[in-house]
Amino acid sequence: MTKRLIRTANNAAVEKIVREWLDSVSDDELLQVARQCFSEDGSCDFVDVYDLDESELEMALNGMNNIDVFNLGRNSNFNWTDDYFRFDGYGNIETMTESMLYNECHEYIRDIVDCVARDYEGFDIPSEYMERIEGVL
Repeated sequence: MTKRLIRTANNAAVEKIVREWLDSVSDDELLQVARQCFSEDGSCDFVDVYDLDESELEMALNGMNNIDVFNLGRNSNFNWTDDYFRFDGYGNIETMTESMLYNECHEYIRDIVDCVARDYEGFDIPSEYMERIEGVL
């Protein structure tokens, strides 16, 4: 086999092991891994969420005048009973429940697996999975 085919087979094996590990973690742990993957490059905005409480909201709206806050709220999907808030692609506030956040995280599982498989040493992967990864490389 050529080096390219071997590398492709090894990458697929690492991705399979990473997927097994991610399938075994809690939703909260999966969210933390997703944040580690995407917070720096901003490629998946679902990880940039804030707790929906007064202090977080004040911090996010700091420096805005009343008109700006009014306009922001006018175009937003905001529910005080939700758990988190974030800014959408247009700069409007949207809120979400914890289950909505976790569901969105699971929708990006393929991207999360790819990210972890590329830089598996940068993640806190349990030793039994790390041994398997290192065994295929």
